[in-house]
Amino acid sequence: MMNFVSVLAENKHGVLLRVAGVLVARGINIERLTVSPTAAPGVSRITLAFENEPAQLPLILQKIDRLVNVIGTEMLTGKGAVAPEMRECGCAPPRWPSDGETFLIA
Repeated sequence: MMNFVSVLAENKHGVLLRVAGVLVARGINIERLTVSPTAAPGVSRITLAFENEPAQLPLILQKIDRLVNVIGTEMLTGKGAVAPEMRECGCAPPRWPSDGETFLIA
C-alpha cells in the first residue's frame, strides 16, 4: 500500500539525509520525494511516498519525529492524500510557426 507522509523540519543541512535514513534502515524504497518551503521562515515540508505495511507506519513516524531538526510528522490519508506538489501534470509543448507563418505579438 502506498503511504504518504508529510514532515515539517527546520531548513538545515543533513535533515533530508536523516529522514531518508530512517526508511533506508528498514529497506523501504522512497517512490516520490518533494521538499518545499512553508510560510514559516526556516521551515520546510518534506513529502514522502513509499510502499510499506500499514502496521509498521506508526513506528516509522515516531522514529522520524524523534530526529534532530524535525518539528512534526503527519500521515496523509484519504482522497486528499496526494499533496499538490506531488501531482504530476502534463502540458502540450508550444506550437512554433511552420514555414511561411509568422508570430503575431500583441
